[in-house]
Amino acid sequence: WGSGALFFFTAFVGSGMCALEEWDPITMCNRHVSFSFLYMSFASIFGMGISNVVMETHFEPLAFFPRVERQRQLIAASSMALLGFLVCVAWPTYWAQQNVDHIGALMQQRRDGKGVPAADGVDGVDVSHNRPYSWYQVAMPVMCALLAWQIEVVVAQKSTILEWFTQHTTARSWRVTSLKEFTRRVFTWLVEVISHGVPLQMLASCVALAQYMETFTSGLLLVALAPTMFAMAVLMCVLYVDYNRRGQFVDGASAASLGLILCTGMWLLIADEPRGLCLMPMFLSSVGFLWCQLQTLLQVVDEAIIGAEMVGLD
Repeated sequence: WGSGALFFFTAFVGSGMCALEEWDPITMCNRHVSFSFLYMSFASIFGMGISNVVMETHFEPLAFFPRVERQRQLIAASSMALLGFLVCVAWPTYWAQQNVDHIGALMQQRRDGKGVPAADGVDGVDVSHNRPYSWYQVAMPVMCALLAWQIEVVVAQKSTILEWFTQHTTARSWRVTSLKEFTRRVFTWLVEVISHGVPLQMLASCVALAQYMETFTSGLLLVALAPTMFAMAVLMCVLYVDYNRRGQFVDGASAASLGLILCTGMWLLIADEPRGLCLMPMFLSSVGFLWCQLQTLLQVVDEAIIGAEMVGLD
């Protein structure tokens, strides 16, 4: 299921890239087919979650209801995760598709010479004209989920946060004897603030992205992409360190794929306007992750075959 989700997501990125460049050699590079690939990726993720529950509960030597009772926590957690995915990802994606179809229809009407309001936007078209949904409305489920996550973090870590805040807000706590000690304390303070404020940073990113889709102001795109690019850079460094220590090619390939995602963000930031080719690094990155997933799957299959052969010899 995971390989299928990655495959369909790769097809979505590739098809969307060609659709944005208006290059359709095999009549599969348009926005409708592209979103179909994305929905198939979502279906694969749903299948992965359901199959995980089935595999955990089906093969136990118990009656049906005792099995369900034993795996009640797993079933509840999986159900909540799938429900959250449906509300925070699949539903906003459908709204975003309606807006994208609206933009595509306006651009096609403008090419056909029909009267379409002209303004700063996509290809000189006022994309807010009779738009089905506001981009804030599209992002609202994600924003609410992130806000709830931040509240949960504050409530769960309330005593730790209050203790840390008390220790680091007094004048005595900042009395230092050297620049090195001051730098260490500032760095520790930043790490604590960032670690407890990840949902808030992601929420600010979502707000900036929604505002960017409303106004196409390039500065907002930087605010929207900064948290994601920082996270990708940290994860890339971790995978690169693992590759140097263990020498596994999959870790190196994953680090390179994350580097390509960073290139996508940089390309979007320096481009005059978003284009399909800006997604080329992300497409290559998705292909890299798919290849790593397939290599891991083949390794597991080989180990299973070798194990079965050894059991047969015994």
